[in-house]
Amino acid sequence: MEQFEALEQIHTPIWIYDFDQQSIFWANSAALLLWEAETLTELLNRDLKTGMSQAVKTTLDTYRKQFELGECFRKWWNITPKQIHKRVLCDFSGVELEEGRLAMLVHALSEESYLRSNLAFSDGSNLSLLFDQSGYLLSANDAFQQFYPIALTHLSTLTGSPQRADKWLTEAQVRGEVEKETNLTINDQSYNFRIIANWVKNKNQLLLQLTDISQQKKQILAAQFEANHDCLTELYNRRGLLTQANSWTQTQHSFHLVFIDLDGFKMINDTYGHGQGDTLLIAVARRLQQSLPEALALARFGGDEFVALLPVQESLCEKLANINQLLRAPYQLRSGITVSVNASLGSTTFNSQEPLPVETLIQYAGYAMHKAKKQGKNRYQVFTSDLAQAISRKSQIRHYLSTALESDQFSLHYQPIFCCQSGKLYGAEALLRWHDDTLGNIPPAEFIPIAEDSGQIVALGDWVIQHALEQLSQWQIRDDQEFVVSINVSRIQLHSGFSTRLAQLIERYQVKPSQIAIELTESCMVYKMEEVKQWLSELSQIGVKIYLDDFGTGYSSLSVLQQLPIDVVKLDKSFVQSSQEGGLAIIQATAAICEKLGLAVVAEGIEEEYQKELLCQNNYSYLQGYLFSRPIPAKQFSQRYLL
Repeated sequence: MEQFEALEQIHTPIWIYDFDQQSIFWANSAALLLWEAETLTELLNRDLKTGMSQAVKTTLDTYRKQFELGECFRKWWNITPKQIHKRVLCDFSGVELEEGRLAMLVHALSEESYLRSNLAFSDGSNLSLLFDQSGYLLSANDAFQQFYPIALTHLSTLTGSPQRADKWLTEAQVRGEVEKETNLTINDQSYNFRIIANWVKNKNQLLLQLTDISQQKKQILAAQFEANHDCLTELYNRRGLLTQANSWTQTQHSFHLVFIDLDGFKMINDTYGHGQGDTLLIAVARRLQQSLPEALALARFGGDEFVALLPVQESLCEKLANINQLLRAPYQLRSGITVSVNASLGSTTFNSQEPLPVETLIQYAGYAMHKAKKQGKNRYQVFTSDLAQAISRKSQIRHYLSTALESDQFSLHYQPIFCCQSGKLYGAEALLRWHDDTLGNIPPAEFIPIAEDSGQIVALGDWVIQHALEQLSQWQIRDDQEFVVSINVSRIQLHSGFSTRLAQLIERYQVKPSQIAIELTESCMVYKMEEVKQWLSELSQIGVKIYLDDFGTGYSSLSVLQQLPIDVVKLDKSFVQSSQEGGLAIIQATAAICEKLGLAVVAEGIEEEYQKELLCQNNYSYLQGYLFSRPIPAKQFSQRYLL
């Protein structure tokens, strides 16, 4: 506990709560009084688990997650030491214990009863000033003269202008009593007063009763600052940014909204700890402040995300590139650690002629930022009308996809696969098709990623397997004919229960496992390698074949071929259709590697006769592509190839 000894010098209560042990780990002397504890040992040994409600447990779990993201905050907190209820305004932050565990540091600022007392009985009450009907000072009580030495001869000194003084006098004469607030600077110090102004009719005088509310104002302003600013970087927080952006939209001036996301920030936290991560976030904030003095507002939007509002400028792309370059320069953290991070930026523009809600602007800039990340990170992307159409299209597809399965809008088409040497039919790939009356035909490349993001791919993938196996059971396949139907499976579908589900469907439709192939992309193979290895072994034990699709487009194909029970490799069509020498080299290398490993190879995307001849010359096992047939409905496939 030596690391916390310095906190003992603070006169307000501070303690550290251990999430794992659900107990207080350390506390300073001031905290003992708040907790009604006689000794530190007694406080540390208190049982806080018993009687803790689920709501409190959930709240603490939420706090822990916020601390893991490097956040800190101020909240009212209720404690009941020895059955005495207390409500305390506290600052909460994460702190790392010596064992590397995350704990909660609580700094109690004030009890509610004491804070209310301060606000209610501030210094400077019972101050009186008397003015004549023209606004000239007639009298000031001793308290005002003693505490506020100002040359006050006319009401305008108090109001700030003669016009406002006349307004006060008129309102008081008409209404009898009015309430005002004003600000005075006395000896370079600012004071705020709440004023009750009464018109003394029989003397035609204005009597002011003043209360100094400077302390309350400071606390209110501090509370407003904390409500609208990030406590770590002191930039605007999400709420403050929305307020500022909305206010700028009312000025009828256009501006740019830039969304900034740090690339690789999690690695900094994981490597050096959250404290160093916080130091980096502060350094990023300061660098943005120094480099963007013209910014209308700067905010830490959450986690490692920042937002800047910038005046409209012709060289926006140059400005974004400069921000990107600025943020990637090395940062010096505590203990002499030097780190570097990149940033992905997205930008959109508020046009006063065609105004959009601020939330929409943030959505558009965020979408552009995510596109920059997908393009390789460490770059910027300006939101365009094309991106707007893409968002609208994606939203439409997501909406219609939610009911498409129930509405029976999906179908399976089959593309034949032929043996290269004999020219005979070897099998078919089952390919999902979707037609919506409103959207028309939606390509799989467009709706499959959306289905994966939304989780709808699980139900959709199960539908594909069921209908493919049902169709296979209906086709009349001779016992001596080799015919394999391959089915694409998403990474999200692949889990520990997948082989059991597939075995159940094979039993239901009474098909041979050897006539079924599961096609998986390389991204499936390298995801949780040990788990995938187990899942694929279970599929092999059932007797189904495993195809590796889109071979050559990933980064670990050779290791995948060595470690996993793969039967067939499908060379990506980009190499088949390539006119470059590199494409031919990959075709030849793939054939040689698979021959050594005893794997069959399917070439996809064959559209020209010379491509077919080239692949047969290089000993490819099977061929697939438009040269032979496009994917066609099951009935048409049966009539053409199976009768």
